[in-house]
Formats: sequence, structure tokens, C-alpha cells
Amino acid sequence: MFRCRPVGAHLNRHGRCNRSHHVTSTTRYQQAQHRNCHVYSNRNFRNSIFLQGSGCHFSTTINTNNGQGMQNSSVKDLRSSRFDDINSLPEYQAQLNLSKVLHNLSNCLSLSDALQHLSSSPVADLTPTIDNEKLSILSNISPLDSLLSYKHEMTDDEIYNTLISAICTFHLHVESRIASLLGYGYYTIGPCGEEMLSSIGCTLQNHDSVALHYRHVGVNICRQLHSYEEEIEKILLDRARSFVVSKFDPVTGGVHCAIGCGPGTSNDRKNLNRDYVVTSTLASQCPPALGRALGFNLLETLCLGQNQRLQEQEQKPISYVSIGDGSTHNSHFLSSLNLAKHAKHRNVKCPIVFGISDNGLSISYKTDGYVTKSLFPKAEKEKTPFSSNVPIYHADGNNMFDIYDKTKQAINYSRKYSSPSMIVYRDITRRFGHAATDRQSAYLSETTIQSMINCDVIASNIVHAVETKNVGTYKEWYEIFEDIGEKTRIAFEKASKEPKITEREEMLKRVSADRVVVPSLPEDILVEGKKKKKQQEEQQKTMGKIRKKEKKDV
Repeated sequence: MFRCRPVGAHLNRHGRCNRSHHVTSTTRYQQAQHRNCHVYSNRNFRNSIFLQGSGCHFSTTINTNNGQGMQNSSVKDLRSSRFDDINSLPEYQAQLNLSKVLHNLSNCLSLSDALQHLSSSPVADLTPTIDNEKLSILSNISPLDSLLSYKHEMTDDEIYNTLISAICTFHLHVESRIASLLGYGYYTIGPCGEEMLSSIGCTLQNHDSVALHYRHVGVNICRQLHSYEEEIEKILLDRARSFVVSKFDPVTGGVHCAIGCGPGTSNDRKNLNRDYVVTSTLASQCPPALGRALGFNLLETLCLGQNQRLQEQEQKPISYVSIGDGSTHNSHFLSSLNLAKHAKHRNVKCPIVFGISDNGLSISYKTDGYVTKSLFPKAEKEKTPFSSNVPIYHADGNNMFDIYDKTKQAINYSRKYSSPSMIVYRDITRRFGHAATDRQSAYLSETTIQSMINCDVIASNIVHAVETKNVGTYKEWYEIFEDIGEKTRIAFEKASKEPKITEREEMLKRVSADRVVVPSLPEDILVEGKKKKKQQEEQQKTMGKIRKKEKKDV
């Protein structure tokens, strides 16, 4: 059985341990359930992930009309009446398939369990379970490169938070497409295929500034889980609100679906005010991110003073900004990169990290490896003027361990030397199109579309976590997957009932700048100004008379 780090039998009010002993992951969940700890913590992975109707506990802090977290009857009826349409969605089928894979694997022994039981069980009893059933399932899952070596290894908590964030991201995407189909969801740009970028959130510190590409939802969720210890239900509900443009969306207040932190979060969740709002635009987040990086040194000088500079490397903030490979053609990115390189050339501190996710597609335009082959090649001998004096790291975009390691290296470089760096997340496969309205068949073959749908990065990373890192069991991950799926559905059902901005006055109040009373100038300045104005008027009159007289004489 998988053993976790020591966890206390009794948790204090902060969820920390008062005394320690080894328990399994399942025991941790049960302890959290009895203590009403509805949060996935980066220290103690404590939440109930048991399903109603399966003989296990299920709980949620989401309250609907009856206060019990029950489903909205109208949405529930709508889902029931349109079941065939929902069932035909490729996203929904992928959700069912992943659930089936995890369920089947949960009935199999992991390799570590098998070795543990070898001493007490006949080999003949174990062989069918391992070789036939399990290997047939694993043969259909794309394996991770187990030969890669890493300078920075992920902790168990970081692996948990990354996989949970990836699962949340996947479920949110599926529910957004269902909500759109049923008419109560209005934003469908999806992050599927890029879920494992979630591990980036574990490499960033609370005081780092972050501006994320609109497909990098998992990074935002992981940052909330890992750094800020946000409640999973609140994270899901807030994201659901953005998809259905609820008036209570904390980021935009119901005017758009965006990623980051908005006015609704800055007061009650002050830690999140370094996650800057980014909408569905091409690289427009890069110039502000660069400005923040350049401003860190100025802020340190003005606010802390020359004698109180940050001495500890870990205290120095960096600015992390991510874009897609299509955005590398945009002038916002190119000008930002150019200025960052110029800053380094002039020895001006500019600790910025550019993250580029390369899935080979800019909506319908095929980029054909332009980023990794031509713009920012991996081989040293192929260095281009774009990459000179800025170190570039390359990571497998499907492998959370490689993503974590290379991102950590890039961030450590920028933090240590206060210089720009770049990381390219390569070989990513976009699943289910750019958005629900994307007609992929117009530019991709059916075979290609189906092969992209089959690229399930979550399953391969869970297998790697269980088999090589001994983090959790398949049964636990199956329960987590099902539980988060249920919580996501509840979140969308509650968000769909919330009010939306329907009046022009409300919209103006939300998107328009407040009127500011301009203070009057001092009286002496006003008097002096009036005198000057009067003199100018008299001069103009005099000049006018002179011109008229000259014309008359002529």
C-alpha cells in the first residue's frame, strides 16, 4: 500500500499536524472528511473524494437553493432530455473512456503492490492480474519517457496538486462544451491536451507575477491549490461562473471569460492579485509582463531603499508569461522579447520567463514546428539571432515531470541573474478543437482528428505517478476523478442559476472607469492664468485690428 509523508492523527485549525504517524492516502481523506477539511492542500492532501452511491462519503461546500448542494432541477432535466446529444460529444466520450480506464486499473494491482504481496501470495495468482488485464490496458496508454533525468524532482504533494489541477481542467472543459450545447454556456475555448502544464504552477512562488495564455487554465488552478491553498469547490465554481458569464464571476464580473485575478478577488483573496487578467487575445499579455519585470528593480529601490535590497534569491520575484505557438508571430511578443534582450544587453535587470506551448496549430493554421525547428531550435548549433543571449529550455509538453524540471531551471536562472529566459513546451496535441464552433474537418482529416482525441495525457501521467513514483493508487485516482467530475457538474449547475448582466447601466458600471473629480487649481494660479488669458485675448484683438488696417490700406 502506498505510504505518504507523516500526517498527524489530529489536525489543528490550520490543518497542520499536532503529532505524526504514517497513514495511507485513503486514511488521509477519511480524516479530512471527519474534520470538514474541504481543501486539497499542498502540505496535507486532505479532502473527501468518496462518491455517493458507492458506499463512500461524498461532500461539497457548494450551496444551492436548498443548501445541500443538490442539482438544479431544470438543468438536470435538460441534461436528461438531451442525453443522446451529450453522449455524442467527443469530449464526453473521452471523459467516459478515461473513467473506464481508471476504473479498470483500480481493479488491478500496481507493480509495487504486486511485489509486496509476492511473499505471501502464489505467483500464479498474481500473474493473470498483472500480465493480462493490466498490461492490455496500459498498452493503449502513451508511455512517458522513463529515461529522462531531472535536476529538480517533484514532491508527492506537487504531483498530487498537478494531477488534480489537470483533472479539474479536463472536467471544466467537458462541462463547458455540454453547457454550450444545452444553451447556458457561452465560452468554449478549451485547454484539453495541455493539462500537464499544470505543474508550472508548482514552480512559481506567491510573490511571482503571472500572466497566462487563455488555454493554460491548469497552471492557474495549480497555483491556487499549491501556493494559496484555495478550496477546490470554490475554484471550480469560480471557473464555472466564467464559462456561463455569471454576474458573480470574480475575474470579469460577467462580461467575459478570462483567466487571472480581477476586482472581485483582490480584496478577499489578496494573494491572487499577482495573477493578472488575460483574455482571449494574441500575446497582449507580454508587454505588461515585461513592464512588471523591469519594474521589480525600480520597486526594490524606491520602496526598500538602497540599504534594504532583497538579499535572498528566493525573495526576488520574477514575471512569468505564457503564450501559444501561434502568438509568436504577434508583434506584442516579438517587441517584448526584443526589449528583454536589449535590457540584458544594457545590464538592466529584467527577470522575465517566456513560456511557449507548441501544439502545432494556431486555431486552423498549421505552424508545422516553426517554433521548435526554426524560431527557437533546441540544438546549440542552430542558434538564431532571436535566441542569442537568452537561454532557451525545451520540455516535453505531455510530461509533467519534464515540464516541472525545465520550468524550474528557467525560473531559477531568471531569479538568480535577474535576466530573461525562455521555455518551449513541445509536442503538445490539441484535443477537441480550438472551441465548440471549430470545424476541424475543414482543415484536418478524420483520422488526424481521432488520433488527437486519443492522446490522453492525464492517463499516462497517472500511470507514471503510480508505477514509478508510488504516488497514490489507481483506486484513489479513480475516486478523485469521479468526485471532481461530480463537483464540476454541481458548480456549473449552480453558476447557471446565478444572475447575469442584462442592463446597459450594469455593463457600463462594470467596464467603464469611474468618474474622478479633478481638484481645482490654487487661487493664485487661477488668477495668474486669467490675467494671461486676458492679455492673450487683448493681443489677438490688437493683431486683428492691425491686419484689417493693412488690408484696407492695400
